[in-house]
Amino acid sequence: MLTTTSAQQHQQRYQQTTSSTKADQDMSDQAPVSINGDEHDDRAFLCREAILNRRQRVIGYEFMLHKGITSRARVLTSAIGKFYDVALIAHLITIGIDRMLGKRSAFVALFTLDSLHDPGIEQLPAKHIVLSIDIDKLRQANADQRQRITDLHEAGFRIACLFDGRIESNDHQHYALAQYLILDLSRPSDLDISHAINTILSKCPHLEVLIKNILVHEEFSAVFSNSTYGQQVEYFQGPFVTSREPWEDKPVEANKLRIIELLNKVKQDEALQTIAETLKRDPVLLFKILRYVNSPLTGLRTHVETAEQAVLVLGRDKLYNWLSLLLFITNQDTGDEFALLDNALIRARMIELVGSRVLGPKHGSALFLTGIFSLLDVLLKLPLHRALGYLKLPESVVDALLNEHGDYYPFLELALACETGTPKEVTAIAERIGLTEDDVNEHHIDAIVWANQLED
Repeated sequence: MLTTTSAQQHQQRYQQTTSSTKADQDMSDQAPVSINGDEHDDRAFLCREAILNRRQRVIGYEFMLHKGITSRARVLTSAIGKFYDVALIAHLITIGIDRMLGKRSAFVALFTLDSLHDPGIEQLPAKHIVLSIDIDKLRQANADQRQRITDLHEAGFRIACLFDGRIESNDHQHYALAQYLILDLSRPSDLDISHAINTILSKCPHLEVLIKNILVHEEFSAVFSNSTYGQQVEYFQGPFVTSREPWEDKPVEANKLRIIELLNKVKQDEALQTIAETLKRDPVLLFKILRYVNSPLTGLRTHVETAEQAVLVLGRDKLYNWLSLLLFITNQDTGDEFALLDNALIRARMIELVGSRVLGPKHGSALFLTGIFSLLDVLLKLPLHRALGYLKLPESVVDALLNEHGDYYPFLELALACETGTPKEVTAIAERIGLTEDDVNEHHIDAIVWANQLED
């Protein structure tokens, strides 16, 4: 199922993980764990990985304290594994996970079954929580732990079972406790994966399949259209959504060019009547703009019916920002842009919030553009310098995006570190721009909440 390139990438990642964790196996149950060279402290930066359905809409997130812990915890002692479980659960409660999720789900990986009895679990919003457990842990579960899983399910929690590359005779009894089957492509297996998954599904056909750690779009396409499983893969997760690949040199789609034309007219201060006339030439785009203007988000009391009214009510900055969002969702036949938009919205809003706090509110619009257009190359499938060439953007925004320099770049760097970095990296950047760890978490969470509300 893996392509040669992506399989090699996965194998390299696995070797790096295992080679860096051998020393951890001899640690005592009470010793602090060293992650990426840093002794554990009380800093907790929430990492998220979006989970998509077959329409490629974001239906939830997997949450973790940071990725280094997730990759290494398979070899940690039970006590240390529980330490991280309890820390993650406490952190999700502290930040108000129910406020962040809206209609979406949170997949929470537990490293040990002892964590199922942590009282903090009872404070999580059960109907939105999926507790993910390694199948090998279930093989070792005692009667009390199995009963606890049943009780949690009856309370509204869902259970996901992570396939470990092996099949044992009684595994169907363990998978029967779950609602999801998770296949992690970063974990090597000696078995034929398709045969193994079909074996599991033949005994437990109720399971919905989630495949995680999909690296690139080629790999996603192979998984999405795979016909060797007994049923379709329902859910997908991994960095493929924002991956940069060697795209072919091809023209930008006409519907995107029309939005880019409008964006440039707005930025170049052309007359509002001219902008309205351009907008009227695209009935679909006009319909979307009017739908937004008349939505509860704007708080308007009067109904807007014409392009002229919409342009006047929104003003240049709001119109530009809204057109920027529509640039991501012009294709109705493909869903990948919705997933890309989710990432771009969170990134843009976080940069706007953090940057405005440091530089002042007058920079808010440009900061937002820095975030939203940081994925323009992925959206248009062009090298970034070519993609940015279509738009008339402020030099300060281009400097941050293209040259990784200028007043706005530190805030983009911080947002990127919150997506893929370690606590040490996030702390270093935050300190450099005069923010605390609590400030970063607060703005990150507010950005996720805002993006969810906007997309709903």
